[in-house]
Amino acid sequence: MLALAAIIFSAGVCNAQYETGVGLRAGKVSSGIDVKHFLNPEFTIGLELLTGYTLEANGGYFAKLLCIKQIPIRKSNLPFPLTKIFRQSRLQIPLKFIYGAGIHAGYFENRYYTIRHNEIFVYGDQIMSAGIDATCGFEYNTRKLPFTIGIDATPFYSFYNPGPEWLDLGVNVRYIFR
Repeated sequence: MLALAAIIFSAGVCNAQYETGVGLRAGKVSSGIDVKHFLNPEFTIGLELLTGYTLEANGGYFAKLLCIKQIPIRKSNLPFPLTKIFRQSRLQIPLKFIYGAGIHAGYFENRYYTIRHNEIFVYGDQIMSAGIDATCGFEYNTRKLPFTIGIDATPFYSFYNPGPEWLDLGVNVRYIFR
């Protein structure tokens, strides 16, 4: 985990053009409120807080805290094969690649379960779960309106009472404060 944090904090400097974004996220497994706040003056390293309702194992509530790194996609900072794709100026859009890691916790009121050896194992009612998360995705920053639109893939694993899911795909829309 320490190595992952070092990689996130050691990546190059870029400009995200906003400090805080607040919005909604709709996902395959979890949906709710999404808040992103940048911690450094270059607006590249930040924290993302997600909280809301999850459909995992008969439904429940969750909270995630992620440390993220945001890198703009432009020809100058891409590996060689990708520079050919983004060579044309019409493809130079305000798109950013986002990756990071963090933790989550969940509360499940009714019949929380997991799948072990192709059989359902029910933990019971009023169960807590907790674990680690990773995330990667893309974010488009509209130039004229104060909104961002993003897509992400968030694999996760609960060490404490693992559930049946391990991957969440989602979209988000945030209002940004410049």
